[in-house]
Amino acid sequence: MASKREDERPILSQPTNLSRRDFIRLTAGASLGMAALGMSGEKLAGHRLFASTGSAALPNVSMQLLWIDNVQFAGEFVAESRGYYRNAGVNVTLLPGGTTITPDPIVASGKALVGISSPSLTGSAVAAGAALKIVGAQYQKNPDVIMSLASRPIRNLKDIVGKRVGVQANIRSVWNAFLAVNHLQGKVVTVPVQDDPSLVVSGDIDGFLGFYTNEAVTLEVKGYDVVTMFLQDYGLPLLYETYCVRSSSLTNTAERKQIKAVLLGDIKGWRVQLADPTIGVNLALNKYGSNLGLNHKQQAAQAKAETSLYSSSATKSHGLFWMSQQAIAQSVTTMGKAGIKIRENLFTNELLVELYEEYPGLR
Repeated sequence: MASKREDERPILSQPTNLSRRDFIRLTAGASLGMAALGMSGEKLAGHRLFASTGSAALPNVSMQLLWIDNVQFAGEFVAESRGYYRNAGVNVTLLPGGTTITPDPIVASGKALVGISSPSLTGSAVAAGAALKIVGAQYQKNPDVIMSLASRPIRNLKDIVGKRVGVQANIRSVWNAFLAVNHLQGKVVTVPVQDDPSLVVSGDIDGFLGFYTNEAVTLEVKGYDVVTMFLQDYGLPLLYETYCVRSSSLTNTAERKQIKAVLLGDIKGWRVQLADPTIGVNLALNKYGSNLGLNHKQQAAQAKAETSLYSSSATKSHGLFWMSQQAIAQSVTTMGKAGIKIRENLFTNELLVELYEEYPGLR
């Protein structure tokens, strides 16, 4: 897992996406994927769990989130608070994540029906023996970026030559893949850093490999004009914030129906959130993350930044969370470049196909 962030007080970078650390976990090996098999939602001390309070006749299911209760999961907060899950036929308990929680083994163990994860984490768990599938992707774009200040911008490959770029040890594999794909070995100075992007401000480094909705937002909230260079556009495209489920759930009639209900609720919730990001910000601040001391300005900036990651030509044609065959193939290739092998059959749109056929108005 990622090393603890310096500002892990829930005010700046913590309430964002440590889930980018599924990339970080590439260096941890597949064994990490199964380490949390014995961890249940009830053991997440100090976190607030919100279970839907609909009819007792509805089945109760859990969704394991990848990070703490912040605006990263705004669509889920909207779905729970507005009754979208209950209307779809399930009571959902949202299990918050954290630095010691990996969604995939919790799903594999049966302690959660659905997990919000990523191809690298799910792939690692599968390599360790878990039978899992990815059934949708929230982020259509790899959120890893090289960030710099507008006063000393790194906008493209030409700009990065000769620059000093800060890279944390636990995401070095991603950086190495970027350098190899773009034939930049020996042309960029790699500077080992911790998780503090302020080194860009001080001038100790020219750029910082970070997360679009995390470190970049941290600097912007502090008043700096930040330039971001997406690795997506330079040889490392990747689906992200993916939904993982047990393979057996897809052949179990009751569980398959329940997963579809969760996805239906999330589609509705995220449609609301993407149309008006202030809704999820208020829910994160005042309900779901009210005990975390979240920073309003940071949460609002993060919510705004996230909106661009949900849209693609595939989602415009097929609906939210759709995974095009091209995006799946690219994700497999990107993971391979970063040192983890996954197969295209890890991904399936079968539940989304059914949902969008049953509810054409969702598109």
